[in-house]
Amino acid sequence: MVRRNSSIFDIIFLIPWWLSVLLAIIAYVGLKYVIPSIRTDNLFISSLGEIGPTFAPFAALLFLLPAPFSLYKDKGGKQKE
Repeated sequence: MVRRNSSIFDIIFLIPWWLSVLLAIIAYVGLKYVIPSIRTDNLFISSLGEIGPTFAPFAALLFLLPAPFSLYKDKGGKQKE
C-alpha cells in the first residue's frame, strides 16, 4: 500500500476558505503583536519576538493564498445561469 506524504499546502487547500482567512488573521496578530510582547529568558521566543513582525505578512499570505481556491471548490465551480 502506497502512503502519500501530505505537505502543509495539501492540508491548507483542504480546509474551508473561512478557516483559511481566520488562520491568516491569527498568524498575523500573533506574530506582529502577541509574541513580541512576551518577555522571557527563552532564547527561541525572544528571537521569534524580534523577527515575528517582519515575518507576519508572509505567514498571513501563506494562509490567504488557498482561500480563493477553497471558495471556488465550495461553490462547485459552476456559474449561475
